[in-house]
Amino acid sequence: MVAGEHDRERRHVFGDDADQYDAARPGYPGRLVEDVLGFAALPTGVPAVEVGAGTGKATLAFAARGTR
Repeated sequence: MVAGEHDRERRHVFGDDADQYDAARPGYPGRLVEDVLGFAALPTGVPAVEVGAGTGKATLAFAARGTR
């Protein structure tokens, strides 16, 4: 197997399932996002790392509120 070929194969393991899950998965309520950020007590613009496999919807919600 050529270097990088395995990585390209892994990207397609779930096929359309990942796109379908992303389309069907609701986002997070704004109040929940605000509560999480309030609990974390992070200053606006501070870098943060989201840990967990998923669609990235939480990351986008945090970023929309100034978290980098």
